[in-house]
Amino acid sequence: MKRMIVLFALSFFIVQVAYSGSRDLFSIDEAHIQAEMAGLTELESYLSDNQYTMAEMLDQGHFMLSGLNSSSAGMHTMLGFYEPPLGFPSFLWGLCLGIPGVLVVHFVAEDRAETRKAIMGCLISSIAYTVFYIAWYAAWAGTL
Repeated sequence: MKRMIVLFALSFFIVQVAYSGSRDLFSIDEAHIQAEMAGLTELESYLSDNQYTMAEMLDQGHFMLSGLNSSSAGMHTMLGFYEPPLGFPSFLWGLCLGIPGVLVVHFVAEDRAETRKAIMGCLISSIAYTVFYIAWYAAWAGTL
């Protein structure tokens, strides 16, 4: 029975790979990329020529920023917004994973403030675990 399931899964996989070859997911259209990046290239040259910063231009509501999508991740990182390590807040890394979570934040984020948040999460989870353990032990000792 196990062999039959493995053979069925393998044949299903082979059929899927064979029929998905017609779709080229990894093709690169250089002309399309250059057309999309033309506005950014113009903006970059304007910024370097006039000694502006992106934040100054956003504050002024400059006309060159009207066509750009400010919700993209690249724009946020360019403006200094922080993206947490692997999409989870640093506090939760420390709270859920403890010391390994703090290490992940420390090595991925390379930011002292984020490492402190992870350490705070680790400390809070340790204190909560200790209080819960003491309460559970007191309840267990009271039943003897």
